[in-house]
Amino acid sequence: MINNFKTKKNDLFAVLTVISAVFLYTLPLLLRLGKAATLTHKNCITAWYRAYFFGLYPYVSMFLERQFPLWCPFREGGFPWIVFPVELSCNLFSLFMLPMGVVRGLNFGWYILYFVGALSMFYLTRKVLKYNVYGATYSSIVFSMCGFFSFMQTLRLNTRETLLLPLLVVFLLKSKQDNRFIIFTSLVLSLFVNSLFFFPVVVLFLFLVAVLNTFKKDNFLLIIEKRYLVIFTVSLIVALFLSAYKLLPIMELLKVDRRVYELAYNKAIVGANTFSLLARHMFIPENSNVGTMYLGFLPVLLCLFSVILYFKHVKKWFIILVIFIIITFGPNSFFDLNYLLWHLPILKSIREISKYYSLITVFLISLICGRFFPVISRLKKGKSRSVLPVIIILITFIDLLSSNIGYFNIYNTDLILRKPRNYVAHVKAINVHKGDEGGIEPLRLSLYLNGFGLINAQYHNSIKYFKDTFVTPKYFVMPEYVFIAPSTKVFVLLNPAYRAEAYFFNEKNRVDYFSITPGSIDIKANISEPDTIIINQKYSKGWKSEYGETFNSNGLLAVKMAKIGEQSIRLKYIPGFFYRGIVISVLTLLAICCAFFYLVKRI
Repeated sequence: MINNFKTKKNDLFAVLTVISAVFLYTLPLLLRLGKAATLTHKNCITAWYRAYFFGLYPYVSMFLERQFPLWCPFREGGFPWIVFPVELSCNLFSLFMLPMGVVRGLNFGWYILYFVGALSMFYLTRKVLKYNVYGATYSSIVFSMCGFFSFMQTLRLNTRETLLLPLLVVFLLKSKQDNRFIIFTSLVLSLFVNSLFFFPVVVLFLFLVAVLNTFKKDNFLLIIEKRYLVIFTVSLIVALFLSAYKLLPIMELLKVDRRVYELAYNKAIVGANTFSLLARHMFIPENSNVGTMYLGFLPVLLCLFSVILYFKHVKKWFIILVIFIIITFGPNSFFDLNYLLWHLPILKSIREISKYYSLITVFLISLICGRFFPVISRLKKGKSRSVLPVIIILITFIDLLSSNIGYFNIYNTDLILRKPRNYVAHVKAINVHKGDEGGIEPLRLSLYLNGFGLINAQYHNSIKYFKDTFVTPKYFVMPEYVFIAPSTKVFVLLNPAYRAEAYFFNEKNRVDYFSITPGSIDIKANISEPDTIIINQKYSKGWKSEYGETFNSNGLLAVKMAKIGEQSIRLKYIPGFFYRGIVISVLTLLAICCAFFYLVKRI
């Protein structure tokens, strides 16, 4: 009983240590919670301004205008908002934006998940894998404070769900003894759908975990236990059905997006690792502008020692680690595993293989390195048994803190995201950088706040769905400098070819009023003769009208008008694929709730 009390006391102290470490690490983010990312010529971090747009549009639509954002007229000539994989209207963490606003809500979502990731890693290592208290603490600090998440936070809005990976593994492993955890595994896995290409990477990782736990050796006999494969299969199916509201719209996008499938393998893959590049990623800190997953030498060394000393305990994790490292090498490896995966439909879309597959590398190194600490406990009794682990943890904490905390220093700008003006017209940018680094997203955000939609965002020019834009811009805009920041002057030129946002072929007919919202278009027109009204929005088959048939007119939305006189015309955007997805997701949620209560009653 005394030992049990001492163990709980040590665990509590370790948890408080982990929380304190993560608190100190994320303190700059907390102090700058209301600050936006600062753009400079050195960092060119424009991804956050894409995130601010993706946060502001659904925030204004849902919380201020009380409309669900089905259609967005402010991007690429208009497109179904819900088909975009990283949009935030269907994201659980968007709830933080409701009381806190867009900038604070996005930053706070990241802030909370750092703690969730650290504590779930502690639970995984301490309670599930039975590490000692020092090892669990060490793994938790390494995982939550490594450079991968803080670096990706500056580049990818859809990375934050990856901090839930330890929690996902906890539920998967505990599902073997308790079927209720299959439901929890499905729920967490469904959240990874918001992380786009990280979702198939995580699914591949879980599949390997299930396969390696299927085969066991007992006295030279190979025993096959199908339990984990069943858990994986059921969890994946339920997660896909739960995410149908998200997956069906994404499938609509993939139907027309052939940008990767039309490329040869050697042209499609970018960012493949080499030994030198992998070493730079792991061992060179953020101030070198290189690292994507800085871990430092000590965690990697302890990981190697753990494999040598405790191979029997960590061999499954080590095998998966080797597999994922080989995948990140792509065509640079002795055997190109990524080429085999590239033939699968979803994995074929992953071009930046080092960036996406490194998630599993970081997780497994963090997991394995904590297994080393029982070696120290074998020392003779004395201060070294308790002092040496503390010194190792402290050295690693200081190294990770000093090396990776700099990523949070970019949040220094007071960005006022007021309610935008109602939609006015499209504009086209000229003389801008062709890459994402050029800063097109700050320009888009500024135009959106003033009621204008940018039709040629360079970031999406490789995607056919967004590239095929047939709308006519009212203005051409030209930034004063190639580098665009919120303060950059923008010159505006009128497009002489522009007619209106809605017009008739017959000049005798005229449009007196035009308005577009996230789900509808309202037009008041005076019609002298039956005609066709052309709307300066990209055509989508989801547009419906009671006043006439909608159709595709050279890529633009058009409506046949048979009635004459003064007409009030309303078009509604009804994406059947989205509503079908919602029905499937709701029914699945009801089913798993019933299953959960049934399992609880059986206990």
